[in-house]
Amino acid sequence: MIEVSHLKFSYSSTIPLVLNNINLQIKNGETISIMGANGSGKTTLSRCLNGLLWPTEGTVYVDGLNTKNTEENLKIRALVGMVFQNPDNQIVSTTVEREIAFGLENLGVPTPQMQQRVDEILRQFDLEKYRRQSPHYLSGGEKQLLALAAIFAMAPRYIIFDEPTSLLDPYSREKILDAIFGLQLEEGITPILITQFPEETLRTQRLIILDSGKIVLDGKPTEVFENAEYLDRIGIAVPPLFRLRPYLTKMNLWGAF
Repeated sequence: MIEVSHLKFSYSSTIPLVLNNINLQIKNGETISIMGANGSGKTTLSRCLNGLLWPTEGTVYVDGLNTKNTEENLKIRALVGMVFQNPDNQIVSTTVEREIAFGLENLGVPTPQMQQRVDEILRQFDLEKYRRQSPHYLSGGEKQLLALAAIFAMAPRYIIFDEPTSLLDPYSREKILDAIFGLQLEEGITPILITQFPEETLRTQRLIILDSGKIVLDGKPTEVFENAEYLDRIGIAVPPLFRLRPYLTKMNLWGAF
């Protein structure tokens, strides 16, 4: 479980808080999505969850480990993987095979075990045909799939996805989402999806809305989107169907959806 208590964060004592009194629990195996307008604190929160940033005030615990404890920080980053918006900013190796092996090498995994794990991941993510190719020859969707595969190879319990589909075409978006939620179903990974696409959140059990560094809504996506007028005011997109809900309800048609 990830437990966030009274989290406040500022990049400088001279500027306002980016996160202001965040209280949050994420259970193992949950599917979570996070939305917020630009500047709402989404990315900052994600980096506090995996120990890249330390709270200015408050605490973040990952499976009982305190992110402020430097001795526990490496363990936390092994538990909480992160896939960024642009895979070109995350991929560092010269071949697909070496990219998947890179994290395992840093964890000190013995060579025979590492090679076996790399082979498994290449098959699981349908990347085996690209084994010895440079990642830079892959399409955008394939690069993002490789970034996900490389993180998953290190066996984290949680993976944070910071707008992983925002640079992709619709087909690649669906492929990445299928991979993300397939890991949750098959492997028990807890995905935390930051997105600007409201329809993506409907695939999660829980949607958290951030505004000005605060959690303002937290619940099932279908319940959160009932607040369409409020979400409009704070710059959050709402699926078109939920805008029609008042009219469909009057016509006794909402239950059909």
